[in-house]
Amino acid sequence: MKNIILLTIIVILIGCNKFKKKSSEIEKLSNQEHTCWGSVSNEMDNIYVSYISKNISKCNIGKAKIRLEKVIGRTEKGNAIFKIIDQINVEKRNKNIAFSKINLKISTETKMQDYIVKFYDERKETITKIYAIWKVDYESMKLKKINVPENLKFDNPDWME
Repeated sequence: MKNIILLTIIVILIGCNKFKKKSSEIEKLSNQEHTCWGSVSNEMDNIYVSYISKNISKCNIGKAKIRLEKVIGRTEKGNAIFKIIDQINVEKRNKNIAFSKINLKISTETKMQDYIVKFYDERKETITKIYAIWKVDYESMKLKKINVPENLKFDNPDWME
């Protein structure tokens, strides 16, 4: 019984730290990474938020990364060359779990800001099941995990009737 309790505590402690890696500690997914989605966050400064996986099939289920990137140049063909500024490891174990960059005003004291939100997509107009949220902080150039505000809900970014 003691071994089971000890093993459970170890698993919980390891699981709690899975989002706390620094960018320099995050391993590359593969030589050929796939951009599942990308979004201009700050056009004047060429800052983007991207969702990256090993391949297209891993976009819906599997391990991935959300990156804050800056365009630092262009190839001869005009493709953007990105510098990774910050990134977080994420994992989807269910096709209804989604990650999206959303502009929200999460309290009366804050202004509209960009956030990365992990939520359960029930294919309804309003999202109410939010599991995690990161503020895209353009001053510090970091993706900062914050507590999910109580009763937070927002329009589904992929909603279509």
